[in-house]
Parts: sequence; C-alpha cells; structure tokens
Amino acid sequence: MHQQIKGSPDDVASNVHRIVSVLAKKGINIEGFAGASVGGGGALVLVTNDEAGTRRALSDAGFRSREIELVTADS
Repeated sequence: MHQQIKGSPDDVASNVHRIVSVLAKKGINIEGFAGASVGGGGALVLVTNDEAGTRRALSDAGFRSREIELVTADS
C-alpha cells in the first residue's frame, strides 16, 4: 500500500500521525513501513496485517492510496 502525502514537512508529520491513528482505531497492525521526502511532501509505504481493511480505512479517512509490488529479502 503506497500513500502519497503532500504538504509541508509539518503537514507530513501530521498526516502520518492521522494514518497511524486511523489504522490503530480499526485494529490494523503495521508490520513494515518506509517513508521518503518527495518534493513538497512525502511518500509512505505500509505493510499491514489487513490489506483490504487498510485500503478501506484510509479511503474512509479521505486518503488516496495505491498498491505497489513489494519484494522482501531474508538474509
């Protein structure tokens, strides 16, 4: 699940907090994440225990997200 977050650095922090809170309220666990600054905003990639629930929760909260392919590697 990829979430593009636009705005100032302060907005990005606030939106990440909102996303985490939305998922917590739905009982969805974040199992992995990555983030990066992108222009005037940022991008957040989440791995959760409930893909459909994550998609629904973020949409209901007004966030637009998209799924991306994820490749993991074990050492």
